[in-house]
Amino acid sequence: MISSILLFLKFLRDKYLYILFFIILLIFSFFLIKINIYKNNIERLELTNNNLKIENDTLYKENEFNKAKVDILEYYSNSNILIDKVKEYKLSKESVDAINSISNNFYSFFDRVQKQ
Repeated sequence: MISSILLFLKFLRDKYLYILFFIILLIFSFFLIKINIYKNNIERLELTNNNLKIENDTLYKENEFNKAKVDILEYYSNSNILIDKVKEYKLSKESVDAINSISNNFYSFFDRVQKQ
């Protein structure tokens, strides 16, 4: 037992052992630093991904709004065309007054016939 302890202590005095420990410590530190860098990159990419999702949703809603706006403008322009066509075919004021006078005379004639 004591001899094994002495052998272990003798082994600990060896300079190559310290060099080996130092190399192992450097390798371990290097891996920890690399893992930390990758972790930071992952967090940054997740944040970018979330921002892109929000931007995508916003652009989708804006696109839907613009489609609705185009539909409304198209409908309105079609109604303007129809209104212009109706204005082309509308009667003049004198024609409207003449038709009103004829229809009034016609109804008043039937009222007199029914009263007799």
